Amino acid sequence: MSDPQSSSIPAEKGVFHRGITTLLEILLAKVELIQLEIEEEKRRLVMIIFLTVLVSAIAFLGLTLVTISLAFLLFEQYKYWALLGLGVFNFILAGGIYFCLSRQVTAQGQVFSETISQLRKDINWLKDQM
Repeated sequence: MSDPQSSSIPAEKGVFHRGITTLLEILLAKVELIQLEIEEEKRRLVMIIFLTVLVSAIAFLGLTLVTISLAFLLFEQYKYWALLGLGVFNFILAGGIYFCLSRQVTAQGQVFSETISQLRKDINWLKDQM
């Protein structure tokens, strides 16, 4: 006769093996999701950097031309006060652009929000199973 304890050990081992396999599959899916989100963030950041450099270069050229033109037009009448005013205006404009850009970069939300959401769902599911 076979011992009931010895026949239950392989069944328990099979359940344990399936449980570990399932957990590893879940972990693999989460790692792939994290990898995907990192790639999306990288593309977004590269685009933000590229557009920032492009806009900055074009704005710098335009602002330089306008400042030089205004300096020549206003220098005869206002002398150095015109140059000082234009310089202050340029610094204020640059600060405004910096403020808008920093708001855009920080307004995107949490970086791995989808991964965190899925992990929370998995934790709640595991709690319900136990």
